[in-house]
Amino acid sequence: MRDRVLVIIVTYNAMRWIKKCIQSIEESTTPLDALIIDNLSSDNTVKYVTENYPSIKLIQNMHNLGFGAANNIGLQYAIDNNYDYVYLLNQDAWIKPNTVSLLIEVHKANAKYGILSPMQMYANEKVLDNDFKAVYSMASKDSSILSVSHVMAAHWLISRECILAVGGFSPSFYHYGEDDNYCDRVRYQGLKIGIVSTAFAVHDRENRTYSASQKLYQSYVRTIVYLSGFERTTFFALYGLICDCIKYLIKERSFLFLKYIKLLTCEFCRIKKNKKDSMEKTAFLHKT
Repeated sequence: MRDRVLVIIVTYNAMRWIKKCIQSIEESTTPLDALIIDNLSSDNTVKYVTENYPSIKLIQNMHNLGFGAANNIGLQYAIDNNYDYVYLLNQDAWIKPNTVSLLIEVHKANAKYGILSPMQMYANEKVLDNDFKAVYSMASKDSSILSVSHVMAAHWLISRECILAVGGFSPSFYHYGEDDNYCDRVRYQGLKIGIVSTAFAVHDRENRTYSASQKLYQSYVRTIVYLSGFERTTFFALYGLICDCIKYLIKERSFLFLKYIKLLTCEFCRIKKNKKDSMEKTAFLHKT
């Protein structure tokens, strides 16, 4: 029997990319089932999917749950319906016809890997995604796989065994940081993360830039990642945010950073509780 693979796509105003994203699934040499989970899009995403792809299962959330919580719906669905693999696919991303087949082939020979990623390219398909390139440059060779500590979740093949061990995404994260935390937990459960250099896929985001306020938010998220992980002290996590807040105040002459200090103070105990819960098998999913 062939392996059953569920592609999970979380959408939010995805009209710019959704056609190419879904078409890439349909063109896969490995048969793929798709599950789209919409986070209350205000554009025509839901209408487009229902009219043009009626066979695709679509779940419409009544609120924007964020990336991690929405994906957890899909991960639970995959476990409940006995899928062998899940492929997390960003709405602004697409795969090549042989992407999934190559990843599964490599996983079959290297079952210790819970997450495998293809090479993640920009839309021009000539250069690597900048964030991915930074991860790729630190990879170490392990048989046919490049072993890494983490990789972005725009393209993840996750084995069923990994989901049963690690569970879902932590509720400490709404948007950004959840994939870094998940990778920390994969390693905590004794599994590995890798890149398959013969497999390629696209992440269409090369023209994005970030404002000073967005970078401050990313620093806040990074602090939660550190507080939720198992490799850094609380002091180390907070020190970085404090330094970034001081820099922001001096450069931008704004007290916006106080918003994130207040948020972190209010959420600190919950973050620590979620960290403890994340050590359990199948964390943040219903056990079946």
